[in-house]
Amino acid sequence: MPFTRIGLKFGLLLLPLVAVQVTELLVLPLDAFTFRFWEAMIIREIYLLPGPLYPNRRLDKWSAGDQAPRGPRKKFIRLQSDEFGQRNPPGRKGPYEVVVIGDSNIVGSNIDEHDTIRAAMERECGCSVYAYGAGLPLNILSFLSDKRFEREPPKWVVMEFRPGDVEKQNLPIFEPCFQPQYPEGSLASRGCALKLASTSTERLLQTLQRLGLGEQREILELVDRALKQSAYRNLHARLGLVAKDTRIQRADPVTADDVAHAVRAFNSYRAVLAARDVRLLLFSMHNGKRGAASVSPWLKDLREAGFDVISIDTTTTPPDLFSRWWPDDDSHWREESIRYSAGLIWREISRR
Repeated sequence: MPFTRIGLKFGLLLLPLVAVQVTELLVLPLDAFTFRFWEAMIIREIYLLPGPLYPNRRLDKWSAGDQAPRGPRKKFIRLQSDEFGQRNPPGRKGPYEVVVIGDSNIVGSNIDEHDTIRAAMERECGCSVYAYGAGLPLNILSFLSDKRFEREPPKWVVMEFRPGDVEKQNLPIFEPCFQPQYPEGSLASRGCALKLASTSTERLLQTLQRLGLGEQREILELVDRALKQSAYRNLHARLGLVAKDTRIQRADPVTADDVAHAVRAFNSYRAVLAARDVRLLLFSMHNGKRGAASVSPWLKDLREAGFDVISIDTTTTPPDLFSRWWPDDDSHWREESIRYSAGLIWREISRR
């Protein structure tokens, strides 16, 4: 039959691709095709998992910076994720003194375990610190919707944010939300607040639920890794594509509406935390500008609105460190910058 022959030929054509996929998922290590742990460990769209990283994992890896992903892997990075899919030592229990919420700088995308901001803050304060998040600015919504921190709230929440989040109205207003059709503790259960899932992703999650796989973490990880296509992405990068430098943000001049929106958003977070007797400290990232321009003009508006705010700028940071906040080969903070930030945060908390 002609159709049978066509189907056979098509199947033979696909066989090598299937073999590569099976080998990648079932034979090779998790990080075989990635230049750092971030691409290996971060989930893509299977939000039935509890956090942004694959849970209960340990990964030791020679890594390269994201501005030179095809360059030499010069740094040895050790990573641990806990049962909630966050970069913290496994087995620790709350409540915590401080939860630091932020992006890959807080997680430490090219930073060894000992040098993360969580570890640096614990050395500063002699207290328990928890790192929460992966990307901005939705981590705060995830945290506020996370039942375990509602049951055991910390004393302080430190929220890292980018100046561009204020200047481009990226900060979402918090609205209470829970999706009981998904397992409690999963990212999907907080999905309406997080606005994580596209329609196609939501259909996939519902299908996995109907198949009884909603809490089968090993299978969910395999599905997520298959969606990532790490081998293909590695080949794509080696064909000549390079990472975009995202360190310096160029924003339009900030308007009164931008600042008013930020104040409303921060107020929505502060109100929920205050009801739990938790203090909020806002931590504005380096804006990539020099001199007086490094001090974002809206910082005074936030302080006048009663927020505790610290900022990485030329008034708070030694000039030598400020000018080399990032390494040449990475868009994330260097170890010295992380240690300085940890000290700045703890000094501010100690004053309150």
